[in-house]
Amino acid sequence: MDNPLEARSPRSPPPNSTTKLLARSLRSQPRSCSLWAALAQEELYRHVGLRDGAAAKLFLATIRAGSSGGFRVHSFRLLVTEVAGHPLRSWLQKPVRLSQVKELLKISPKLRGLRIVGETEDPVFNLSVLSALIAEGLEDLTFTLCDFMPSPSASPLFSSRLRRLTLFLLTDPADLAPILAWADLPQLEALIIVNGFLPLTSEDTNALEKALLRYSARLKSFPLSFGPATKGGT
Repeated sequence: MDNPLEARSPRSPPPNSTTKLLARSLRSQPRSCSLWAALAQEELYRHVGLRDGAAAKLFLATIRAGSSGGFRVHSFRLLVTEVAGHPLRSWLQKPVRLSQVKELLKISPKLRGLRIVGETEDPVFNLSVLSALIAEGLEDLTFTLCDFMPSPSASPLFSSRLRRLTLFLLTDPADLAPILAWADLPQLEALIIVNGFLPLTSEDTNALEKALLRYSARLKSFPLSFGPATKGGT
């Protein structure tokens, strides 16, 4: 004979559709979070701006700790200096160092855009060395408040796929002509030149005009802006 107490013991209700849905949702939550994290990381790494050396150091460490973070970076905007610090910025973070720029370029083989902005002491770049580090697929390059050494004629810029070059307020506007005269940029379609600090001499103006003739047949965009009147020119 069956035990009457056992017969009267409460039985667990069968799971309804809501319970099943909640259980399924809880089981899939880690997978969903991982998916969203991957998507968010993809967007965060797409366009990266680094204003100081500490941020660059942390970013490099993060990429090296992961498996393929560097492959996601499509563009960099870097606030760069050549020196470790400056009295006027002693209370601020130190800008990105040139050595860190090289490391950032090495870990970003799919880089499409690079904007380098000089800070405090104008950073000095060797264009040939920089060109060798730049990803083959780079399409957009901007120099702001930068200087170049050795001369761009002795160490020219080269890139097989660069389509857009911006030279914005260079430290020495006399660099404009040799950069363009000696550069090897077969795919260049857009050239932006902005000069507002120092005037060009008539000799520099003539040299720039000759250099620009190299690109006149293939440029689709050519914004040009100059501040002070050139010496002996217009």
